[in-house]
Amino acid sequence: MFLDQDNMVILRGRLGKDAEIRYMQDGTCCANLSLATSYRYKDKNGERQERTEWHRVVGFGRQMEAIKDWLEKGREISLVGTLRTRKWQDRDGNDRYTTEVHIVDIKLRGGNGQGQQSQQGGGGQTQGQQAPQQAPQQPDWDAVPGDSDIPF
Repeated sequence: MFLDQDNMVILRGRLGKDAEIRYMQDGTCCANLSLATSYRYKDKNGERQERTEWHRVVGFGRQMEAIKDWLEKGREISLVGTLRTRKWQDRDGNDRYTTEVHIVDIKLRGGNGQGQQSQQGGGGQTQGQQAPQQAPQQPDWDAVPGDSDIPF
């Protein structure tokens, strides 16, 4: 996939909440993510400090469809994307701007940070019965378009 080298973003962080998954009219999967990245440093007094930045991240297509069940709060991900700013109007008709990272490639890393596994809802259970808790199968990365030669 083509990536403009002048507008490349590489991020590694944790999801601040479960992904918001929706489908566009043509059936394309769209995932909205809230990604936290942290910067650790020592202040002038030598005390350790941490600064967290929040990023709006958007992904589209079959790659998002393949991993949507793993995009849970606390999950560590790495991604490559591009920055895009979109204009919208608030309730009062004022122009607003939002800058987002549009995913070109994404990799799941480690667990979800909370020691929990993803759960699939089971259909057909009667009240009082629970489906066995089972993690979804890992996606077949070779079948997901958008993989690139970026080394992570």
